[in-house]
Amino acid sequence: MEDIPAEYQIEPQQLSFAGNAYFNFINSLKSPNTKTTYIQCLKQYMQYRKVKAVDELLIGDQRLLQSNIIEYLVSLQQISHGTRYLYA
Repeated sequence: MEDIPAEYQIEPQQLSFAGNAYFNFINSLKSPNTKTTYIQCLKQYMQYRKVKAVDELLIGDQRLLQSNIIEYLVSLQQISHGTRYLYA
């Protein structure tokens, strides 16, 4: 993990995919391929936000949550397309 920026340093096995937020999220998806892709994206976002549980992503008011997502999307734009796959 030496080439990965500090914001991606939480180990994936430390992430908790449980709780109502995750249950609602995962059960809203029908396609197995979509589930796989969205879970991978969720892992990356959780690592970026430095949280270990999905429910932690929902702490704060709506504007703060939106701002956090926008900040993450902007950070992805700054990473080259080829490098982005290293974070998967």
